[in-house]
Amino acid sequence: GLRPLCHGPHPDRELRGLRQQLTRFSEINPEEYARLQEAERQKQHLEQQLELRERQMEEAAANRVAAVSAAPLGWPPRQRAAALAR
Repeated sequence: GLRPLCHGPHPDRELRGLRQQLTRFSEINPEEYARLQEAERQKQHLEQQLELRERQMEEAAANRVAAVSAAPLGWPPRQRAAALAR
């Protein structure tokens, strides 16, 4: 049957068109294309580093909370502080 018009262009056709544009662009401008790809790679790498760092900070925070609850409240403040600084 006929597809309703409200759905816009056929996704496959759209994808093909975009791929052709990309191919054309990489042929016309290989340096720029390589630079864009490299930038995208670096962006992904940075995002991974950021996620890793956030996870480490969350773990550190969790460990600190555990340390605080492990340091007996009866300890003298300086001794408690030393235990918590570890």
